[in-house]
Amino acid sequence: GALFAGADAHDAFDVGDPDLAVADLAGAGRLHDRVDHEVDASVVDDDLEVRTLVRTLLERAGATVREAADGREALRIFFDVRPDLVVLDVEMPELDGWETLERLRDLSEVPVLMLTARDQVEDRVAGLYSGADDYLAKPFALEELLARISAALILVAEALNVPAVLAEARHGHGGGGAGGIQRRAGFLHTITN
Repeated sequence: GALFAGADAHDAFDVGDPDLAVADLAGAGRLHDRVDHEVDASVVDDDLEVRTLVRTLLERAGATVREAADGREALRIFFDVRPDLVVLDVEMPELDGWETLERLRDLSEVPVLMLTARDQVEDRVAGLYSGADDYLAKPFALEELLARISAALILVAEALNVPAVLAEARHGHGGGGAGGIQRRAGFLHTITN
């Protein structure tokens, strides 16, 4: 079932027993069953409870997960691992989520899901216009988070079947405003090889 909201960000969801919470998602299947490869994810949040919950959810769904408590650490992980997906908080020390997203977009078109307590329409719109692929405000339901992650990964996997996008990845040319399609295609080509 859905998780309930509390008074502040730490109470934004009921962590409860992650095994029980994730057991409720058995019908969702494993992520790699839906996208045809092992999923490597990065979870970036300064709140250890949130990171633990999201990591547990993703691992139970079959992903390999690396965690970061701030944007600088997230970028180090990104350079080392090149994850298939980044779940990113906004309000963090060192390098916040907006700056981290900007730097990720300079490097890659990796799917980024913003997961944050900033729930105003202006925040969601700013996140999407800044390059996030999706934006989910806390409190959140585990089912919705996993569904949004799965949808983002499926879109990436489906894009692999588009010959023009793959041709761009192989030949390193093409359009897409500032190379967006080329970067996306290169990323897609990389994660499947």
